[in-house]
Amino acid sequence: MISELRNKELGIIELIGRGWKVFKDNFISIFIITLIIDFPLDILGSLLEIHNIRLFFYIYLGLTFHFLPLMAVAIIVEQYILQGKDYSFQNRLKALLSALQKAFSSVGNLLGTVSFFAGLIFLFSLLFIIPALNFIVNGFFLLETVTLRNQRGKAALSYSKSIVQGRWWKVFFLWVALLINLFIIVFMIFIITVLIDLISPSLKIFTLIISNLSVSLLLLLNQVFSTICFLNLDFCKK
Repeated sequence: MISELRNKELGIIELIGRGWKVFKDNFISIFIITLIIDFPLDILGSLLEIHNIRLFFYIYLGLTFHFLPLMAVAIIVEQYILQGKDYSFQNRLKALLSALQKAFSSVGNLLGTVSFFAGLIFLFSLLFIIPALNFIVNGFFLLETVTLRNQRGKAALSYSKSIVQGRWWKVFFLWVALLINLFIIVFMIFIITVLIDLISPSLKIFTLIISNLSVSLLLLLNQVFSTICFLNLDFCKK
């Protein structure tokens, strides 16, 4: 797959197809990441009924742990792409531990960069929606740039913009496709959860666990697609 990503820019459908294969091949590692980081946080946050505690929880802790699994998955995807067929079970285990370690060490840089990015988006949105949208698309690969290329702050924004340059519409449509995919599946999960709760209220905790787990895996699947696109465009950067 590495030669394919290096030699040509893939279309959105091709990227999604390659991303799905990478997701399947690394499902165990991604599932473990969900279980030890993302899933416990989602469940704990859902069980908190006092809103001021929930707000405090998500602001100071939830944001950090939201980025960690995404960063770890980005690292795992890159290692899988680079190592190819030599990516044995032993290497997968090492890659998982290495990804978690690197994610924890880099999350501070990402939080700082995202805060800077969010502030700029706010300023642009005060002007018109179009400049803000353009800025959002140019910063689409911010997480990958910080995590995989060790950039931060303005340098990370510039690196992401250099990848998007000349491919703005392609990145925009990928972003829209991922958002639509997320919305449709989350809506379906919500409907199924509500129906199960109506039929059997005793299964509420069970449905809560399954729905949170499903959404977490979906977000990580989208991150796989994003990382594949980042690597492809970065390899073919003009």
